[in-house]
Amino acid sequence: NAAEKGDGPLERSGVEKSSAETGGGLKHEAVPCASTLLNVQWDLIIGSDLVYSEEGARLLPRALAALLSSSPDAICLYAHTKHRIETCDHILFASLESNGLSFKEIQMKTPGTEDESERPPSPPLYEDPFPELRVAIYEIRVCKEKKQN
Repeated sequence: NAAEKGDGPLERSGVEKSSAETGGGLKHEAVPCASTLLNVQWDLIIGSDLVYSEEGARLLPRALAALLSSSPDAICLYAHTKHRIETCDHILFASLESNGLSFKEIQMKTPGTEDESERPPSPPLYEDPFPELRVAIYEIRVCKEKKQN
């Protein structure tokens, strides 16, 4: 696999720092590679607005599935601007499912209210030619069926 060969999307052997950061000259420092990240048991992963292309909508779920599978109770909270690029939304949600992940939009309680249902549901994809952009927070987990296998 690409991560084992050292050329995967999470693989980097180092990063250059500017002279302002190092006090003169460039300095090469190691950063975590894919094998290091995949060997950690993550309890919580937090992300926001990480999808800007169809390729990103396909790759993010693969990365999340790999990271979340290390711990049976791991969770990802992901803030996503819906309807920014509707085709990407559709691909993202389908890719989450095809990578064995479940997701649900979290409805936050509005301060000063008893009810969590005040926020209107998101409109279905492709129904409005000019949909309202809105941030939704998703809880993403490994599907229960996948955990048992």
